[in-house]
Amino acid sequence: MIMDSNTVSPEEILKLIHSLKDQEAARRSVLPDGRLDPQLKTLRAWQWERLRRTYADFLADPGYRPACLFVLDELYAPRDFSQRDRDAEHILAILSRYLPERALALLSGSIYLTRLTNALDQELLQVLLDQGGKFEQIDELQYVQAYVKCDNYNQRVEQIHLVYALMSQAVQGSRSLVFRTGLRLSKTPLEKLGWLDLHTFLDRGAQASKRLPNVRLFLDSIRSREMAILDRIYNGVPDPFNWQNSTGRG
Repeated sequence: MIMDSNTVSPEEILKLIHSLKDQEAARRSVLPDGRLDPQLKTLRAWQWERLRRTYADFLADPGYRPACLFVLDELYAPRDFSQRDRDAEHILAILSRYLPERALALLSGSIYLTRLTNALDQELLQVLLDQGGKFEQIDELQYVQAYVKCDNYNQRVEQIHLVYALMSQAVQGSRSLVFRTGLRLSKTPLEKLGWLDLHTFLDRGAQASKRLPNVRLFLDSIRSREMAILDRIYNGVPDPFNWQNSTGRG
């Protein structure tokens, strides 16, 4: 069932999912119950708290809070995303045989962002460990010094722009009747295949995205603040996370 068109109807997606229900390879493989490395958990907790401070104004705004929390909790929270990431890669490998590239762009882009973020976190973690051994907490100076030592400015820029691009796609999808219908129709068959957690993740993202009062303001603010912070860090500016000295909303 190869689809050559650039658009896929909800009915075609549903038909595909139903056709997979008897394929053993399509069933979810459960990873062993793993725990996040304590040092990596500390690093991600620090980053999560930093992001909460950077976007405190959006978190305090009822219109933006759901989307902001989704980004914080599903991308940067100090918990193990291995199962969800493995699920996404598994289902992408299956669907890529049937669906056109355009229909898979958001999922494949999200997987790439996850891999990039994990690689950057692991690199930063190794530098932190090399600087002072195991740690139970991180201070700002320690974090900034390790961040600069990683010397991966271009990858950090790529990460920021990728977040912007994927969130733009997610918002467009969340406001598409075709996307919402496909998501709703696919819930039951995906649940039978063991993919309910991944469906819940996608649905939560769609619900949060479609409620944004001003999409461009939200996305432009994320990109401008993160770029300002990145440049302040690499330029050795004191208090680099004080983005207000460089840019603001919009």
